[in-house]
Amino acid sequence: MTIDLTEAQWFKSSWSPAKEACVEVAWLTAGHVGVRDSKNPDGPALIFTPDEWTAFTTGAELAVDGGGTQLRDSAPVKPRLPNETR
Repeated sequence: MTIDLTEAQWFKSSWSPAKEACVEVAWLTAGHVGVRDSKNPDGPALIFTPDEWTAFTTGAELAVDGGGTQLRDSAPVKPRLPNETR
């Protein structure tokens, strides 16, 4: 699968500190979601199908909120993006 990322509008979570390293996300064509390293914006990006993104965010949410092991010693993550609905 090839998706053109030149027009992608990348953004960070509102929970991410402004100067900290984190990931950026972009809504892409056909419901796909791009994820990249904010420290390397010209580097590679992961591309998720809509079903893959749902599985990823659900898994992250369960790991933190569903009685699973919290990721490291960090504060709980907010895996869903502000305009994402289920």
